[in-house]
Amino acid sequence: MNMNRIKILLFLFCATTTIYGQDHLTLQENGLFQWQKVYEANSTNDLTSDLMTSVVLNNIIVIDENSFKGELLAAPNWRQAMIDAGKRPMNTPIGIRSYDLKGTALVEIKDGRYRVTVQELKFVYKEVGNSYEKKGNETPFEDSVLKANGTIRPWYTKEPNWLEVYDETLSNLFLLKESTEEW
Repeated sequence: MNMNRIKILLFLFCATTTIYGQDHLTLQENGLFQWQKVYEANSTNDLTSDLMTSVVLNNIIVIDENSFKGELLAAPNWRQAMIDAGKRPMNTPIGIRSYDLKGTALVEIKDGRYRVTVQELKFVYKEVGNSYEKKGNETPFEDSVLKANGTIRPWYTKEPNWLEVYDETLSNLFLLKESTEEW
């Protein structure tokens, strides 16, 4: 392989890492986004039951003793993201403010750690009043985030970086909360 080819591949790798900017929300080869993160568990109790009661999932299906899946509905904290970026919350794009995130989450447990994979990401319209949308309408994540040529729409990566906001929202949602109650 010649040197120019190596430079191009290195540039493309760096550009891709910079564009997405987060470790967990990635665009897969099939053109769909997937979010995945591995967590260390501080609990020595039954991790499966702790996770099933702590994580907000609907229609949970137990696959085996170390994994389960369910439907996820998350509301990104867009107001705080705008404040952190030094902008007024009222300037949040309607495309962010009006939608929650929905997806299918798979939780797998192994050796005191757990991995969460969220696929089939969709935006769910939550506000009433827009004559073009009905409350509950779903739009695939990729249809909103990607242009027709497969590149990310610029306003998703400007300050605040909305892809990072979605990444942080999902990261916090699956963080196992430690109980502060004493018996």
